[in-house]
Amino acid sequence: MTISNRRGCLRQEYSRIFDEECVGYAIDDSGIVRRRFDEAFESERTNTILTLNAGDLAAALEHVSSVDRMLLQVPMDGRSAVRGIFDAAENIFRIMFPTQNSLNSAAIRSVLQSSIQARFEGQSPEQQASLKTVRSFSEWIDAAHFYRHADGQTEPSQPSEMTTVVLVGQGYSFVRWLASLYHEQHN
Repeated sequence: MTISNRRGCLRQEYSRIFDEECVGYAIDDSGIVRRRFDEAFESERTNTILTLNAGDLAAALEHVSSVDRMLLQVPMDGRSAVRGIFDAAENIFRIMFPTQNSLNSAAIRSVLQSSIQARFEGQSPEQQASLKTVRSFSEWIDAAHFYRHADGQTEPSQPSEMTTVVLVGQGYSFVRWLASLYHEQHN
């Protein structure tokens, strides 16, 4: 066996082990071990977990933890990962606004937008930026809904890895933002 073949076999074996153990690393063609997702994604994930650990949001934290398992499966279960991060956001939203039954763009525009307007009254730049974030969150909710419901399909559609990473990465940001708003309300 040549050195090149041996390196290829080792890369395959280590890749198989990383996949079986669901660790967030992969081996590239040069044999270098790298994070499976980029630093920005990993940083957002870590900061979201830290924010959720800082309070009484254990159910949202469990949903976020399930996202890791779905992302690291082989093959990746992007649909379940998107559902998991959506469920984390919905959990926090429903704790913040107990009269709301579900997380949807109409509820966001009604109750969260009103809450943001009141919270940042007289702080024009903060209020305007936060209201734009509410609109972005509303758009993210609508995008995630494509993967939450099977819509009469016999097989649920899976987002591509690229779409999964974008939706989950943005979801981490929105979950962290909601958790921070929640913590501000309760401190």
